[in-house]
Amino acid sequence: FYTSPDLQTWTFQSRIEGFYECPDFFELPVDGVATNKKWVLTAASSDYMIGSFDGKTFTPETAKLPGNRGAGFYAAQTFTGDPKGRVVQIGWLQTETRGMPFNQAMSLPNQLSLRSTSDGPRLAWTPVDELKTLRVKSHDCGVAPLTPGAPNPLAKVSSELLELRATFTPPAKGEVKFTLRGIPVIYNTEQQVLSVNGHRAPAPLREGKIDLTVFTDRIAYEVFTAGGLTYVPLPCVPSATTLGAEVSVTGGDVTFEKLEVHELKSIWAKP
Repeated sequence: FYTSPDLQTWTFQSRIEGFYECPDFFELPVDGVATNKKWVLTAASSDYMIGSFDGKTFTPETAKLPGNRGAGFYAAQTFTGDPKGRVVQIGWLQTETRGMPFNQAMSLPNQLSLRSTSDGPRLAWTPVDELKTLRVKSHDCGVAPLTPGAPNPLAKVSSELLELRATFTPPAKGEVKFTLRGIPVIYNTEQQVLSVNGHRAPAPLREGKIDLTVFTDRIAYEVFTAGGLTYVPLPCVPSATTLGAEVSVTGGDVTFEKLEVHELKSIWAKP
């Protein structure tokens, strides 16, 4: 840690081990309470520590904690001076971009927060609200229970770029399977694990329910669950001709509080 009055002359203040390249450092309120703030120091991997900072020395209050639960997400940095006072992060997404005039990509912009858990405050990721402006067609599939073998309630969905939002009570034993452009996103209740194209991540039930947000892109999926405490960015290239979505359940009924899919336009404005 260095300090400077003018961003030209720097004075060494302190050092902490275990953080090498592309760190980031920011303050967040716990559960949005302005009088209870903690500092967060992130590594290039997005693993992090929570602690206090006196302007010179960071004092950790946790061990290094796991950050994102996906793959190919590295060197994330936050914006300074967000007009809404948020801490918004974008990461380097190490994904295949074959045939493109650029190499790899950046993640979605995600708002960071600290949320209380039984183990203490933990970092959570939430897609920024501005992404809602990309929605061009929405499918609200209602809240009726879905039984094993029932017709697919997402049959009318067809787009390259999708945003799925679901809140549901899964069966006590079994799986709820979303297939988005041919890529499986599966929740296993007994294991309390979410699998995205075979990549597994912890996804604990919260009051017996699961909340799930999935963004599909041409070269990556980004998945959020457990109130954002589990964030799964994943390099993934679906077939260009597979545009549909479906959901099914095994082992019992699944009860949805929310099941909606939004077809999205490209984030790039056409000239």
